[in-house]
Amino acid sequence: MRSSGPWRRICERLGWADLTLQPDRNASGRGRISTDDSRLAAYVIATDEERLIAREAARLLGWAGLVLEAEGGSGFPLAFTKSSEEEA
Repeated sequence: MRSSGPWRRICERLGWADLTLQPDRNASGRGRISTDDSRLAAYVIATDEERLIAREAARLLGWAGLVLEAEGGSGFPLAFTKSSEEEA
């Protein structure tokens, strides 16, 4: 899980727009992190930015048929391997 500090700092700068974080929600790092009575709603959306960037780079380079695999389930390092569809 990522630190809730960056979300807090970003959202604090939006206080002028009546965005208020709910500390327990922000600490959980999941779903809605703003209070129910905030004019704006803030959410944490899980994503794997590194994988998305690598896939887009592979697409732009024309490396069709290659997929990303994470070693040891950690997400790092990412390795390109032939997909089973290309091997057939």
